[in-house]
Amino acid sequence: LYRAILMDTKDSVFISKGVFSTGLFDFLEGFDPNNPPRNSADVTTRCQSLVIAVFFPSHSIYKMVQMLHGKSDVALMHAAGSGVLFYACWILQFFEFDSANSAYIGWVCFIFFVFWITYIRVEARKAYNIYGFTLDDFFSSLMMFPWV
Repeated sequence: LYRAILMDTKDSVFISKGVFSTGLFDFLEGFDPNNPPRNSADVTTRCQSLVIAVFFPSHSIYKMVQMLHGKSDVALMHAAGSGVLFYACWILQFFEFDSANSAYIGWVCFIFFVFWITYIRVEARKAYNIYGFTLDDFFSSLMMFPWV
């Protein structure tokens, strides 16, 4: 609602900021929204990106950090760290190794993974001058991590 008010009142700070080229709920429109942004990818590319993000989120994290920092060693560190947290989360939750409490550790890994994605998304907002709020990024990452 707040963003709609800013848009309607033509707030100069809001108007000067950019937006992400894809929306979180574009999948509900079959990745083909009525008014796609000018630099939006086609449906096939978006579907492929979603499948990669669901099973290999480190790949997307690597590409984003490399675009932000331009250093492949920093991007590799982010990809490896987030990948360990992501896969540990699912391994610990689905394969409880002689311990009924390993799922809790899995959830902790997932929350740290979400914090990591949130951090990268906040850095992307700063780098590309995109309007938004850190809590938006956190809850988007928590609920819909493949789409962010």
